[in-house]
Amino acid sequence: MLRFARAAFASVPLAASCLLLLACGDGDSSAPSGSTPDASPDAVVDAALDSPEATAPDAAPDAPPDTVNPADAALADAEPDQGSTSDAEPPATLDTVHVGFRASRYGVSPFPEVSYWPHVAQQYASRVPGATPAGVWIVAESGDDGTCYVGFPGSGTALPNVAHADTDLSESYLDALDAAGAHVWLQVEPANAEVASLIELVMDRYGQHPSVVGFGVDVEWYQSLANPEGKAVTDAEASLWRQTLDQYGKQRTLFLKHWVAAKMPPTVRDGLFFIDDSQGLSSLAELSAEFQQWGSHFSPAPVGFQVGYEADEGWWSKLSDPPGDIAAELLGKIPNSRGVFWVDFTVTKVFPIPK
Repeated sequence: MLRFARAAFASVPLAASCLLLLACGDGDSSAPSGSTPDASPDAVVDAALDSPEATAPDAAPDAPPDTVNPADAALADAEPDQGSTSDAEPPATLDTVHVGFRASRYGVSPFPEVSYWPHVAQQYASRVPGATPAGVWIVAESGDDGTCYVGFPGSGTALPNVAHADTDLSESYLDALDAAGAHVWLQVEPANAEVASLIELVMDRYGQHPSVVGFGVDVEWYQSLANPEGKAVTDAEASLWRQTLDQYGKQRTLFLKHWVAAKMPPTVRDGLFFIDDSQGLSSLAELSAEFQQWGSHFSPAPVGFQVGYEADEGWWSKLSDPPGDIAAELLGKIPNSRGVFWVDFTVTKVFPIPK
């Protein structure tokens, strides 16, 4: 299976100041099932869910060794923060199943109006008894130069490898999601930016929104300039990120996303939500089998799934109710599943924009 450049979808750049995004690649738009392009489906499933010890990738030959900043390591070993700097206290995020969308500025064009996203979350959740309307909202995108492009203006001290948009691209949408009672994870594609700093940057900006129940890292784009398909997250890094998010309320969850289990921290599970964004499967049965392995690998930690990719449209388009049928299959077969998110690349096909 071939990978596609995100540039194919990037008809709407993050902002005028972030035009370099047009040269980026995107794992969410193209991540194949497994990491071997020509592997058979069965081999791909096996490769994607091998143990971390067996498959954790090495850095590129000319890249520096994978290390944690000494200051970060010290923080990771410290006692967890006991307070919260946010006035918002969202409910425990994974007590219920969350069903909804994944949204990025490059994934759908033209980008739907504010009212569309609460509509999708509510429409999808209505098909799953007891589900909470939810979404993955991408607030920062990876550039091919190692820069993380954040979708709001900067303030204060500039951060290394971070560039800002001229205007805020998310506030009005989050206001609408607040009003709708939806739950949202704010996701970044970190590139070479320090993740703990991105958590603080984003949560300082949007943490007051009651809809914001967590933060997410697309690991495919973590230090991806030196590490194709992303650097594997260490336990120390995951602990540091979790502790950083705790400053904004311990009920908020941190998701880590990839399609290869070896990219996830080897043992740290507390407070983490593991999302699989695999695609390029041949049928609902094959998708379910692969995602069941992901769920089993991380059990009893909560897991979630991004679905609806164009690479799978050949079979899901033939289902009587693609979003509902896929959610029912995954939630019914994977006991620790807590989220199903339909991707923006095809979302208007299954949830048409209201006229």
